[in-house]
Amino acid sequence: MPRRTKPASRTEQAIGARLKELRKREGLTQILLAAKLDMSQSLLSRYERGELRLHGALVAEFAKALKATADELLGIKDVKRHGPQDQRFAKRLHRLDGLSERRKQALLMMLDSFLREDHP
Repeated sequence: MPRRTKPASRTEQAIGARLKELRKREGLTQILLAAKLDMSQSLLSRYERGELRLHGALVAEFAKALKATADELLGIKDVKRHGPQDQRFAKRLHRLDGLSERRKQALLMMLDSFLREDHP
């Protein structure tokens, strides 16, 4: 396991905070993201707190898993605000990816029906 001998710098803390922000934007818990990346939740938590420095390959893995760019993760570009802000909604949306195409289509038809009723 990686070790740190000195306190995290402001830059490392900022990268960790963006990592956490991007994870939450995608509606993922630490446990879900850690499983996606084949790491422990406690290790992910240390990255989010800026206690551990991300290496290049890990930056790429996090960016891919979080549907973000490395520039967003590293703070070179601002994090784009997209998707739902309600975390309950975001978590449910994330789970929809696992549905079959038939079930997704049925759900879309139902959503379209509700939206037409609310916004004629």
